[in-house]
Amino acid sequence: MDYLKYFKNGKYQKFKNDCWTLLQDIYKDEHGIILPDIPIFEDEESFVRSNIKHKTVDKPKKGVAVHVSVGSIEHIGYAINEKEYIHKTINQGVKISPIPRYAKFYEVIV
Repeated sequence: MDYLKYFKNGKYQKFKNDCWTLLQDIYKDEHGIILPDIPIFEDEESFVRSNIKHKTVDKPKKGVAVHVSVGSIEHIGYAINEKEYIHKTINQGVKISPIPRYAKFYEVIV
């Protein structure tokens, strides 16, 4: 997958769209999966409810959603390998970062 296009796309520039929009586009491009416009938060333990079929996985691997929760901040990205994920930040736009130790991982099921 050519992730460079997400860095060049004006849709993801600073203060435009959000991390969920980026995840939607990556899943559509890479897997042909259309994620809903708004994820429904079930509870503190899971980032999705019945509107997205998923399973929790213990370790990051390419293609899983990486969910980061810090206090009241919820953030989502896409694992490009076992150690890094691509995500969209409000202030910096699209970036590739190390996967945080405290992240949770979800595999979307079709």
